[in-house]
Amino acid sequence: MDDTNSARSKGERLGAGASAELFAWGTDRVLKLFRREFQHVVDLEAERSLAVHRLGIPAPKVFEIAEVDGRRGIVFERVDGPTLMSFVGPHGAGRVAAALAEVHAAIHRFDAKGLPTLRSLVESALDLDAQSRRASLARIDRMPRGKVVCHGDLHPGNVVITPDGPMILDWVNATAAPAAADVARTLMLIGYQGLSDRTPAPIRDARREMLDAYLSAYLESTRVTRDEVARCEPAMAAALLRAEPDNGEREALRRIVESG
Repeated sequence: MDDTNSARSKGERLGAGASAELFAWGTDRVLKLFRREFQHVVDLEAERSLAVHRLGIPAPKVFEIAEVDGRRGIVFERVDGPTLMSFVGPHGAGRVAAALAEVHAAIHRFDAKGLPTLRSLVESALDLDAQSRRASLARIDRMPRGKVVCHGDLHPGNVVITPDGPMILDWVNATAAPAAADVARTLMLIGYQGLSDRTPAPIRDARREMLDAYLSAYLESTRVTRDEVARCEPAMAAALLRAEPDNGEREALRRIVESG
């Protein structure tokens, strides 16, 4: 991977998220151009994405770090296709959840060579005070053992369906951790992330259906147990609460945190 100050101009804007915008970069690559307040993420995501790709996991190839308009970004292999999220629909939540579980189980078969441990990230986190750090580390110590590739942010929007099979995006949160921890993280994302008091009941119902179907399918296809996942949920609920203190399900999340 090269690190370059590129004079090349970005192409068509393809999409945007909270931390970055996505632009065409020639015909077969894309530029993930990070917003100014997220410039610190560029090197982390590039390093972890490169490590994951080298392991043979279906993830976009990393080409270079580029600077455009005073902002830094990562040039990735272009991946075209619908995400799993686009298949949810009125009656598709269960099928999408089963497909997500299959992808997740496949990721967890890889040894996490080249990735930081979950514990090391908590130890070095700048946004945690001493008390919160101690509590987070104590929750991690109660998790089951194991170090496999964990995505850290796997949900249907991060899985693209291509003619060659699923391709998994957004590896900035990748770690070496127990598979059950990654499953618990996905349960928090499906069940609680982004919810507010204004979230319509049909969306909540679809999420619950997807959550139950995902967990059942994952457990049936792996040796991970429901108890192991439950032991990881307090740490993942606490992380989501830190990120979304006004989450519409914060009381439920607090109960999960307190259970650990």
